[in-house]
Amino acid sequence: MVSNIEAIVQEKWKLASKSTGTGTTTAIGSIKDIKRLKGGRSEFKTEKEFLKYWRNYKRKMINQ
Repeated sequence: MVSNIEAIVQEKWKLASKSTGTGTTTAIGSIKDIKRLKGGRSEFKTEKEFLKYWRNYKRKMINQ
């Protein structure tokens, strides 16, 4: 049974990283360091920078 839960709520861009979620998809990944998550210390300085990065992210073609 889980009894010690802490919720972290931040804007999406403050949780995002510059890498994909799994490395094999184009899903936006998140920062992994718990202190950075709690503090909203993103790899992006602004939401505008985040949007520009991910809107221009080159999607890799996956060979099947």
